[in-house]
Amino acid sequence: MRATEVRRPLLLVLAVGFVSAVAIPAPTLVAQSGGVTISTDQPRYQVGDTAHVCYSVAGPGPVTIVDTQPNGSSHVFLSVDDDGTGYCLDGAMTPPAGTECLLLTASTAGATGSSNTCFLVVAQAPSSDGNGGIATDCGQVSVLGPPGSTATNSGSQAAEDCFYQAYQQCTPVTLEVSISAVDAGIRHTFTLQGSGGSCTITDAQQHFVVPRPPQPAVTTTCGGLSRATDGGLLVLSCDGNDVVVPPGM
Repeated sequence: MRATEVRRPLLLVLAVGFVSAVAIPAPTLVAQSGGVTISTDQPRYQVGDTAHVCYSVAGPGPVTIVDTQPNGSSHVFLSVDDDGTGYCLDGAMTPPAGTECLLLTASTAGATGSSNTCFLVVAQAPSSDGNGGIATDCGQVSVLGPPGSTATNSGSQAAEDCFYQAYQQCTPVTLEVSISAVDAGIRHTFTLQGSGGSCTITDAQQHFVVPRPPQPAVTTTCGGLSRATDGGLLVLSCDGNDVVVPPGM
């Protein structure tokens, strides 16, 4: 993400994670360190959604926000001299999908404070290939909470339907499933391939702990795929473990 440095009234153009940013009223915020805070209005967004990002500071001074994206890359999102009143931005979410974090650092009268916020970016629902067929990439779903009945899926049900239908037809597709708690989780990239009349599902697993980059992917072969009674997916015996994907919204 990139922001232009101007004096108030502030207008920022954010190029990677948020675009077309304009000012909005600031919400009530709670400090984390040194009297500074940063927050978003939602814990997760779909690509194309509007996100509201607000920060507060203890007083006038330099402010820097570093953006760490789902692929592990990070860069300076904002660097300005704030007049001490804080600010809010309104922008549209863009790829890549996954867990994204913003780290705010601010200095006032020789004292430095910091605050961190993370949110999920979910890919848009997959589209057809224009001929009534299934897209090569079924898309991504994000599961919040440990496996079980309490887990919630913020992704589209269409992505799961796409992958299950492809499995029935033995059509090569991929599906990304991110299962996370507050600041850690595992990202599965399921790939379906057909050979000799049989279908094979591989799972490239990446463990991650925010804000560090994800670990290198470890690929295993799964035993099969079935529908759960609630309409979700059950990927069988991936490295000896079943992966439960709750139904999407």
